[in-house]
Amino acid sequence: MENHGRQIQRGKADAGNSSKDSSAGKDMNKSDDDQKARGLSPEVEAALASKQQASLPEGYSLDVFPIMDNSAIYDSGILMHDEVLIEYYRVNVYTTHSLKEIIDFYTNPENIGEIRSWSADTAYQNGFELGGYIKDYSYYIVGWTETVMDVELSYYKLLLYPDW
Repeated sequence: MENHGRQIQRGKADAGNSSKDSSAGKDMNKSDDDQKARGLSPEVEAALASKQQASLPEGYSLDVFPIMDNSAIYDSGILMHDEVLIEYYRVNVYTTHSLKEIIDFYTNPENIGEIRSWSADTAYQNGFELGGYIKDYSYYIVGWTETVMDVELSYYKLLLYPDW
């Protein structure tokens, strides 16, 4: 397959994203008192902190598609065509939420706004696939569980495609 001017931009943990984008990191950089308020054990906090390695990609809007609380952004990026047209945003997330909670969150209009349609495949033993349409975007999420520092976390990869 030819690469017609495609470029990938990665989000960095210390990147200077706009204030709208940087709000995703709020839950991941809280003080000890705030962490206690979340009800997470030190072991779970340490496991999440070990996976916090990126921020949201430049231009990603939490108003369009939020990231769940109690999460760590592990990796992110943008795939662009001819350095102009965004083909999709990619965000890889670790979270304390169960796979069912992730599906429930991303299929609930109260959390992400009006959903035009969605479908989920939960036939996997330890994972799921979810896709749908919201606002001017298509989204696809695949997730499973992983053990990190003896703590079971859910890991999901989110792709958000702007409709052209």
